[in-house]
Amino acid sequence: MPLANQILPWNQQNVTEK
Repeated sequence: MPLANQILPWNQQNVTEK
């Protein structure tokens, strides 16, 4: 989710897990 990465950069790791 590139958008999530922009809004929540810290969420990048969480997105990678999912």
